[in-house]
Amino acid sequence: MFKLRWLEQNGPKVTEPERQGFGSTVLVKAVKAFGAQAQIEYAPDGLRYELSARLATIEPLLASSPATSNPPAQAQRGPKALEATI
Repeated sequence: MFKLRWLEQNGPKVTEPERQGFGSTVLVKAVKAFGAQAQIEYAPDGLRYELSARLATIEPLLASSPATSNPPAQAQRGPKALEATI
């Protein structure tokens, strides 16, 4: 399982926007096209975003990315090792 957590802290107070813009659409809805699930929480102390997907779902996407076309040798060790520079 691949999980990405983004936590913002020590910034201005966060409130949920009145409308959903392009960025929110990409972060939550568009990732579902890749078999992932995402969630945004507008906590007063900072925005929280979590993305989770089966590793088997995103490995082909990373393999075809120009940023990962020549991954370092250590990234190829073991079936669950994954390293990407983006």
